[in-house]
Amino acid sequence: MKFNKIVEDIKSLKIQSASQVTKNSIWALQDYSSNIVSITKQNFLDKLEQAKSILFGTRPTEPYMRNALNFITHNLDAPSLEKIKEKLDIRINQALQHIEIAEGIIAEIGARKIKNNSIIFTHCHSNTVMAILKRAKKQNKIFEVHNTETRPKFQGRKTALELSKLGIPVTHYIDSAARLAIKKADLMLIGCDAIDSEGKCYN
Repeated sequence: MKFNKIVEDIKSLKIQSASQVTKNSIWALQDYSSNIVSITKQNFLDKLEQAKSILFGTRPTEPYMRNALNFITHNLDAPSLEKIKEKLDIRINQALQHIEIAEGIIAEIGARKIKNNSIIFTHCHSNTVMAILKRAKKQNKIFEVHNTETRPKFQGRKTALELSKLGIPVTHYIDSAARLAIKKADLMLIGCDAIDSEGKCYN
């Protein structure tokens, strides 16, 4: 089942970045729902909640995934099981479309922040950050990136490799040298695991 593979891939960090984790979680829930054998509405809804809990457990620090799956499963009850499934499909498509549109808007706004001859610092791996950097590159802006390795899974190495393939100059730092990397930077772009009520970002 596709669901089980996605669960394992998220746990093992084969699937990285908030947007990728979220999209794959949605596809996993879609796959799981298509394989539910149920004759009652409540049983179907209960099994969806079980699948959602399993997906939540794969990445406890991923609010993007939780928000998307909660949106999809919120108040799904309908007059019949078939209507519930139709409602589920509509919600899944709405969530995926929202992610795609949001990524494009963020990339455009983020690219405006990058000035010529600037140094950008980033940590770990974020598809949204990569989308911003790609957009700035397409706008023919000249800049370089400093990034850290992100132990113990080295997600930062993936970022550095992608940047180099795009022709964006990148200097790769060990995590303990992050202070030096940030000191030389004009702008920091990171994916956020959480944003608190005071606007502080956590990665």
